[in-house]
Amino acid sequence: MPRLALIGRPLSHSFSKQYFETKFSQLGLLNWQYDLWELDNIDALKSKIELHSDLLGFNVTIPYKIQVIPMCNSLSEAALSIGAVNCVKLIRNGNETLLHGENTDVQGFEISLMNWYLKNSKRALVFGNGGAAKAALYVLNKMGIFFIQVVRTITAPNQILFSELSEAVFANSDLIINCTPIGMYPQTENCLPINEAWIKSDHQYYDMVYNPLYTATMQLFANKGCSVKNGLEMLHLQAEKAWEIWNE
Repeated sequence: MPRLALIGRPLSHSFSKQYFETKFSQLGLLNWQYDLWELDNIDALKSKIELHSDLLGFNVTIPYKIQVIPMCNSLSEAALSIGAVNCVKLIRNGNETLLHGENTDVQGFEISLMNWYLKNSKRALVFGNGGAAKAALYVLNKMGIFFIQVVRTITAPNQILFSELSEAVFANSDLIINCTPIGMYPQTENCLPINEAWIKSDHQYYDMVYNPLYTATMQLFANKGCSVKNGLEMLHLQAEKAWEIWNE
């Protein structure tokens, strides 16, 4: 029975199981299975792989997109450059099992962004410094969009602390991207720490959260007449790329 899975913690917010089970049904793959593995630590993954010889690959979400890298035997160019993996393909050769890490968030975010972003002044403000943020920055660099990253701990150029965010910095960006889990189910009332008065109608707000489909921060921007978008299309696009990788 071919098996796929998702690893992360928590997984109560995930749409992946439903998404892939629907795909199995549509394609007549009635013996395929998609598991949710909510791991207490990344070390628990090894026993899961050993236990399930039918495992073809797995998706990776918070907080393991970076922690899974040392377990991979090879990485795609994007995963290596970004330093984050969200899709792993298992390559079995006799008694040997090799893990190949990919980052399908790149394809998902790039296509989803280009389907929507008006590219006004090409300046972005990116919240977060996890795996999703790294994928977003990779795409912004590729597209030639200047960015400032808002983080809790400064580790690279073009970063500022959440406490350093000002109206001037905010006003100098036309594209605002949330790559943090702020506002994600079940803490749906939480908003990014921004002053609502800073928001202008020409701002575009992209929230990678997809559960709920309309976050509290999205509502703040929508109230000011801004164009807003959630991460659902990105989820679907990266899932389709993962499906392609597993079935190559």
